[in-house]
Order: sequence, then C-alpha cells, then structure tokens
Amino acid sequence: MERTVESKRAWDRLATCALVVSVLVSAWMYVSLRGQTYQMDERSHYIQVRMFHAGQWELFKLEGRSHAYNAMIPGHHALVAVACKLSPELSLDLARSVGVPIGWGVLILAFAIARSIATREAGPDDGTAPISRDGVALLTGLQVFTIPVLLVLHPLLYTDSFSLLLCLAALQATLLRRHGVAGLLVGLSLLVRQSNIVFGAFLFLFGLVEASGWRVSLQDVRDHLVRCWTHLLAWAAFVVFVLVNGRIALDDPEMQSVTFSMGNPLLALILLTVGMAPLLLESLLKGELAKTWSRMGRAKLLAWSVGLMLLAASAYDFRAVHPLNDYDTMIRNHVLNWLTGEGRLVFVFLVLCGGLLLSVTKLRMKASPTIGIVAVGTLVPILLVEPRYAIPSLALWHLFREKRHPAVELALLVYQLMFGVALHLIHLRPGELFL
Repeated sequence: MERTVESKRAWDRLATCALVVSVLVSAWMYVSLRGQTYQMDERSHYIQVRMFHAGQWELFKLEGRSHAYNAMIPGHHALVAVACKLSPELSLDLARSVGVPIGWGVLILAFAIARSIATREAGPDDGTAPISRDGVALLTGLQVFTIPVLLVLHPLLYTDSFSLLLCLAALQATLLRRHGVAGLLVGLSLLVRQSNIVFGAFLFLFGLVEASGWRVSLQDVRDHLVRCWTHLLAWAAFVVFVLVNGRIALDDPEMQSVTFSMGNPLLALILLTVGMAPLLLESLLKGELAKTWSRMGRAKLLAWSVGLMLLAASAYDFRAVHPLNDYDTMIRNHVLNWLTGEGRLVFVFLVLCGGLLLSVTKLRMKASPTIGIVAVGTLVPILLVEPRYAIPSLALWHLFREKRHPAVELALLVYQLMFGVALHLIHLRPGELFL
C-alpha cells in the first residue's frame, strides 16, 4: 500500500513537471516569434484587428471586392482589438500575446473536463491505480493543449485556440448539465467560427444520449429541447445569418464552399497515426489488435476492414482541387503531394494505421460515440485540406478515450511536445509553413 501511495506521488510530480515544461514551451514559442513577420493568414487577421483597434468597425475587404477577405465572423478579432486597447500602440507582437493566455485557458478547461468525465465514470478510488485521478486529468489536459497543430497556433494570431476554448467551455457546461449555458457558449463560438454549429449539434445529441440512453423516445427529445432552449436560439441565429449572407463563410465563394471531400478525413487519420505513434506502438506490442478483432466478430471485422481499404484506396483518386492545396509555401502541400504521388503506399499504410488505432481505442461515457458528428461535420464538407480542421476532433478523442498506463500517457505528451517544437522551428524559417 505504501508503495502504491509513493508511486502515485511520483507520477503526480511528473505530471506537474510536465505542466511546467509545457507552459514554458508555449511561452518560449511566443518570445521566439517576437519581431517575426506574418505567418500565412496572420496578415489578414492583423489588418482586421488593426481596423477594429482604430475604431473602424467594418469587415476587411480588398479594394473593388464586395465580399470580406476573411471567412469567419470577426469575433476573435474584436476581442484582440479590445484587449490591445490597453496599449496605445498596436503591433503584431502585442496582438499575438493575447493568444498565449487563451491557450492556457484551453489547458485549464481540458483539465476540468477530464476531471468531470473521470468523476462521472469512475467508481470509488480503491487506491490501486498508479496515478491519482487529478494526475490523469492533468496529463489529459496537457495532451489536448500540446496537440502539435494546436500548440504552434497558441502564440500566433489565429482563431483556432479561442474557438476551441469556447467549444470546450460549452462541453464542460454540458457535462455539468448546464445546457442553457452551453447553448449560449455555442452561440458565442459562432462569432469566432461558423463551423462551430457542428459542435453545437454534437453537444445537443451528447446531452440527449447521456440523459436518456440510445433508445430515445419522442418525449425525451421534447424534454431535452426544453432544457436546451438556448441551443435553439444559436441554431436560429445561424440560419438567419446563412439566409442573409447567402452562404456560411464571409469570404470569396470560390475559397470556401460546402461540398464533399475525403481529403481532410484522410489527413486526420494520418495525423492520428503520426501524432499518436506511442499509443499505436503500445497497442501493437500488447497484441490489442488481435484481441479487439476477436471481440468484434467476423461480420463487423469484415465491414471495418472493407471500409478502411476503400478509404485508403481513395489515395489514388486524391487531387488538390482547392487552389491553396497547391501553394509551394506550405510544407503540408509538399508532404501531401508526395504521399499521394510517389508515396502512395506510405499514404495507404498511414491511413490504415490510423483506422487500426481507432479500432483498439475504447471511449468513456455512453454518449462518447457522438463525437463522430464533429469529425464528419468539420472535415468532410471542405475542399481545402488543412491540419487545423482536425483540432476539435483530436481534442475530443483525447478527452474521451480510455487512459493507459501513465508511462504511455507521459510518453505521448513528450512526443507531442517535441513534434510541436519541430513544427514551430519550421515556422521560424521564412517562406515555409506547415499549417
């Protein structure tokens, strides 16, 4: 018993050290960017912030164009402009600094959500676990915070961190059964990214299944609609916006259009394989694949295998159909062009590995499969292949997946930190950008 207590203390101390290191790494990323020029979309975001900061409350448009340059409603830009009012001089470094505490807010919320899930799912602590529940929750929060494609965005003038912050706040409110608050937060998140309406739909269905199970009656739906009346307001506002604007995005219709594409789902599976390599390696070493397949039964295994093969085979038909998918200044395009050209076998291998990792990953809470709504709704309808679009899905996967031994979880965290630092160092090289 004493050894177990000492083990918990040791792992908790390691988790605390990981917290300190992760926060220091994010601060170093911001400091190392000081004086650096714009990173890709930062230029248009900064122009919008500068307009708001000067009291010019209108959308940034190129001369002679009727539509806005940026695709999203500029709620995040307004927040940055107001925060920067504390200083008479606006600069890119100052605007970027707002993202650092927002990123730390993502960490705090992810930790709180992980604790809420553990509290609702776990029974009494029998004292045999090698790490405390708070330690596990802290590692989970850090894993969300250090998702490589998210970690490098915290110190940049991008909307992704703030968008995720609002979505996680709405998820925490849902877990606490504060559905009214959750609906208001979903409405606020639409002012940052219109695609967050998909996250709102997930929260509505998640709360319904948690309350009534998967066999839902019409009365259950009615009762849930009453509880979630603020969600209805958010959906109504979204519909009105689309009717008035004529489309979901604000920018050029050729740049952002709702369609069907497997580019982002395939990229998400690749990110899952590459970004979660320690989990995949442990699954292979422990023989979890064979155990999982034996539990699935022949019919389910056949359906899963055929689905993965068809998905992987689509690599042979993948084309860069969006103009930004061919930009040479983006490293992701060089990688994707190689994977869908000479490296097609590697492409298929990575996609299959991502699917295999999903097959052996157990999810906590009965309503957790509803996170598939976010994956499908935010990845499939978009032609532009962007690693950033997978961030909400990866964050939910981290929060709801069943945890493994703390050594594996800590190894994953260290791996993500190293991956994120490598991407950041690429950012510091002029003319190249992964995201």
